Amino acid sequence: MIIIISFLIILAVYHQAVSTIQHPIGPSFISTITTKQKLYYNNIGIRLDCSAIGNPSPILTWFLMNGSDDQSWIHVQSSEFINLYDNGSLFIRPFREYFKTIHAGTFICRAENPAGNIQTIPIQVKPQIYDTYEIEVKNPYGFEQSSVIISCEISPPSASSYVNVIGWSEKVNNQIVELNLQPKTKYNLLANKNLIIHNLTKSDDNRSYACIVNNQIDNHTRQSRFKLLHVRNRSPFGPELTIINNTEYRAQVGDIIELPCGIASFSNNAQISWWKDGIELNNIEEKLYNNSLILQLSSSSDSGYYVCQIDDESIGRMASVISLKVNLPIQCNMNIQQTNINAGFNTELICSINTIQNPAIQWQWYHNSISLPTKLNRYMIINATREHMGMYQCCYISSSADLNSCCAQTQIRVIIYRTIEILII
Repeated sequence: MIIIISFLIILAVYHQAVSTIQHPIGPSFISTITTKQKLYYNNIGIRLDCSAIGNPSPILTWFLMNGSDDQSWIHVQSSEFINLYDNGSLFIRPFREYFKTIHAGTFICRAENPAGNIQTIPIQVKPQIYDTYEIEVKNPYGFEQSSVIISCEISPPSASSYVNVIGWSEKVNNQIVELNLQPKTKYNLLANKNLIIHNLTKSDDNRSYACIVNNQIDNHTRQSRFKLLHVRNRSPFGPELTIINNTEYRAQVGDIIELPCGIASFSNNAQISWWKDGIELNNIEEKLYNNSLILQLSSSSDSGYYVCQIDDESIGRMASVISLKVNLPIQCNMNIQQTNINAGFNTELICSINTIQNPAIQWQWYHNSISLPTKLNRYMIINATREHMGMYQCCYISSSADLNSCCAQTQIRVIIYRTIEILII
């Protein structure tokens, strides 16, 4: 008698085999531009860099926004206007004749391999006609036994968006030396790039100082003219404010910054105290240097209004106020229940950032560089199929060109079940 027994064996197998070749590792960018806008001079051109890793190595492709439609992109190839290089960089050549769609266009770089593809945040390039700017040292005078703050003025003010103070030089007896600027030393660079000189004496009189700036567009470095520092005797009128109240300082988490007292020429018997947001700071002796407050910034909660208060028997009370804003370098993170999903199951992708969200910023989601219909910080994969496999990105994009944006990503694999019927006779 022949007995036919039929039974089903359910084998859980991946749609792809276990080998490295059949289980590719999705692309990941090594370096990308995190700002939404890049300035450049039309007579120099601009290079946009893009590099990525993955297994197998990703193919890098550049795209240009087609008109004003942010969902329509044109594949960029080398032309009379643009050079593409094997290392993934794109170069817009110097030009005289202006074509807005190219020379002020919006570009993305896409990295692709068999696991899927990802793309950078859209980058708008903005050409500038080469213009001149002036730099000048201001406020070069101070009082004995006090500190002096010397500023570097950049004009026109619009040039300050791309011209940055990077250092200061001193000239003594026609010898020029670039200053070593460090906290708790005679010379330091403040958060607003002004120079502070501590413990002035008559020997500092008639020394000359110049600021050094860097143009971010063409990476050119310049130095201002030197200006003499004049050291005066202590003011007969008592303490004086040396900085404008509510001067704003900006810094990042991890920086060591100096908040100057901003009051000079007070008596040796004056009582000095520091306050933050209306509360006196205690046990700060180790953080003080010549009445300045030295801070190691550990979080954005270090932001606030700092007040240096002087109680002087000759004039009473005087206060200098500084507004400090501490930024945390923006970073996106993606949390997911599982990256290997059984077919037919659901999973949720949740994105977060390490800063406080605000209404000016929105989320963008992509699956293999295709925009997904949500602006929330989470995305749900429902009833997973092969079509859900690939690379997922969430990007936190600021509406301001001055603020950085970021993206996070993950690779999703869907496990496909197959039914095998075995016949036994």
